[in-house]
Amino acid sequence: MLTFLREGAAEALFFPQVVRPVRILPRQAFTGGGIELSFPISHTPVEIAPALYEISQTEDRVYVCCGERETKFGMHWAVEYSLGKGDDFLTQRTLFFNPGAEGQPWMSWSNAGVPARPDTVFDFPEGPVLIHDAQIRTIDWETQGPRSQADVCRMTGYFWQKPDCSAFGAFTPSLGVGLYHVADPLQVPGMKLWSDGIGRDEAWVSQYTLDGAQCLEIQTGPLVDQSVKATLQPGQLHEQVEFWIPSLHRRDIRTIALPAPQLRPVEEVPVFAWAREEEVDLWLKLADARKAGDALRIPRAPDVDSNRWAPSGMAELGDA
Repeated sequence: MLTFLREGAAEALFFPQVVRPVRILPRQAFTGGGIELSFPISHTPVEIAPALYEISQTEDRVYVCCGERETKFGMHWAVEYSLGKGDDFLTQRTLFFNPGAEGQPWMSWSNAGVPARPDTVFDFPEGPVLIHDAQIRTIDWETQGPRSQADVCRMTGYFWQKPDCSAFGAFTPSLGVGLYHVADPLQVPGMKLWSDGIGRDEAWVSQYTLDGAQCLEIQTGPLVDQSVKATLQPGQLHEQVEFWIPSLHRRDIRTIALPAPQLRPVEEVPVFAWAREEEVDLWLKLADARKAGDALRIPRAPDVDSNRWAPSGMAELGDA
């Protein structure tokens, strides 16, 4: 995202310029930049696969929306990014919908990759923080937490348990740019910082960047811990709205107000179908043949080595 501000222009999100194989499940590849939306598991299976999208515009707002019906559980996801006239923030609205007859497990985190340099400072709330590095423990952020990227010596995840405010972000003085996030904590209580730090684990980041540049992730979601999953009940629609705020100066997170833009009705957000025809066309034909009771319409079974397995999210196929 190239962030155009009144004072000038700067790149607030990390842009890796390349997609490379990396030992990160489930796709064994990773794009370490932009804003990654995960659903229904961490590191969505379609991060580097084609999804559907739609661009629309009203008199005062532009919408870019993408999504699909995912093949694991058959649930719909859509993420809508919008920018209104005069906005100095990006609005993200996320929708999850379960059209099936059974409740399905899910989790979701929005991961914004930002440039990381030794002087990148962490502007996060006070409160207890769950740390995951070589071990799992809880610290008090104000007295024990790292202040900047230079204070982190290895890859580490930080999960805020009870933050004392709802905004957070990171700012890099040497680049003169930062990115902040704010949301209603009743909708989006999750707050996380992921850093690979300085030293031993920088090579891990260099795997998926073009020139060895480093990035870190500021993350948020509707759950407070990535080890926890929720259940989306049959017919349930989950909606959440959050805001990404680029800045050319370091912000006081306690003075960041929650924006209140006028968005289009939620009914106008597209509900996307299956995104990749090659994964579902054979099985849709099989389901249609079964529904019609016409054995002659049953397609030929795929070769066992073709890796064209029936998507578990297509409930109309019935049990294997």
